[in-house]
Amino acid sequence: MNRPLARQIADVITNDQLKQMFDNAKKGITNWNRVSSCNKGFTKGVAWNILAKDFDVKKSYHRLARVK
Repeated sequence: MNRPLARQIADVITNDQLKQMFDNAKKGITNWNRVSSCNKGFTKGVAWNILAKDFDVKKSYHRLARVK
């Protein structure tokens, strides 16, 4: 996915859809100790805890937060 497409998706995706995406991603991780692809200094577990564990469906997130 490229950045322009990510921006388009961020404009239309709902928080419920994001939550479903996070839940599906969480189910797919088999080894939480592997190095994260988003930051090589973190394991997948640490990256998850920083980026996604406190996602709140009721909160309004800025578009930039959705693109990243």
